[in-house]
Amino acid sequence: MDQAAAALSVLTDGRRVSVINAPAGSGKTWVLTAAGKAWAAAGLGRIIGITPSQSARNTLVGGVPESYNTAQFLGHLHGQRGARGSIALQPGDLVLIDEASMVANPDLADVISQAAGSGAKVILAGDTQQLQAVENGGGLSLLAGALGFVQLAEPVRFRVGWEQAASLRLRAGDTSMLGEYDQHARIHGGEPEQMMDAAAADYLALTLDGTDVLLMAADHALRRELSRRIRDDLIRLGIVSAEPAVRIADGAAASPGT
Repeated sequence: MDQAAAALSVLTDGRRVSVINAPAGSGKTWVLTAAGKAWAAAGLGRIIGITPSQSARNTLVGGVPESYNTAQFLGHLHGQRGARGSIALQPGDLVLIDEASMVANPDLADVISQAAGSGAKVILAGDTQQLQAVENGGGLSLLAGALGFVQLAEPVRFRVGWEQAASLRLRAGDTSMLGEYDQHARIHGGEPEQMMDAAAADYLALTLDGTDVLLMAADHALRRELSRRIRDDLIRLGIVSAEPAVRIADGAAASPGT
């Protein structure tokens, strides 16, 4: 189904909760934004965006100005669910949840329960074959199985044709596609120390160029070391101040500009 048809479908299906299932790069966020604009134009109620992370929220807010990460929306504090109270919903509100496959089940259940109790509608967009939430996940898959879903089939983000087909095959578990990614210089390997240096340097270069970068590591020890190297480089460049500094999780330091 194309993007416009998907937006029309979830807006007119009469369900309290609607699901959009789609691979990476197929326009899930665009569909949510388009659905929100149509809802607002019809004067049906507020449009509220929710995402599992702040970085995803910063993307969604470009099309849905009132957007929150799940902790903000539900009012969580560290170790205290809902301590600050959630954002109140009203009849006719449209709640758009982006990257829904990565929303923890308790958060997903709380948002949907609040929407049902207040008369709001919820549209979830995600990928049931994507990595699930860091906490207990799988809620999007359960909802898609129980309620049905709109399927966006074609990845449109990629600039080159080979990557469209390759991404779908890799999503389906066809690891033979890794050879094609390697042939197109998308995979780089080396000794651990060499790759740590390369990852930190590439992250720094892309970030300073204005690119929104996600650097992923296999475990917390690697994450801490990569973060330390990048912070040290930023301090040397004068972008981050070394002092005053505070200690945060795992003994890491944070200071102005971090």
